[in-house]
Amino acid sequence: MNRRREEIAYNLFYHEFGMMDKFAYIKKVMASCTSQIERSIVNEWGNKVLWSYYNLFQDRYGKKYGFCEWLDIEKYFFHRTRDITRELTNIK
Repeated sequence: MNRRREEIAYNLFYHEFGMMDKFAYIKKVMASCTSQIERSIVNEWGNKVLWSYYNLFQDRYGKKYGFCEWLDIEKYFFHRTRDITRELTNIK
């Protein structure tokens, strides 16, 4: 991925969609849970929230960029979203 595409993807993920802020909030909610059942419910909810923002990103920007450019940007956003949802699953 070239630098320009990476900057676009980074700005979309971290700034425009604020995915790490959403992730931090979900972690905070998980930390307040008192039982494993509550944690699993919040984990499921958090995953739905994060992936719904990924879908929103696709809907909003899918047709804005050329095909090759879009593949790189979408791949970046997908991998970052996948990584933070996996991290949510690993929180005990």
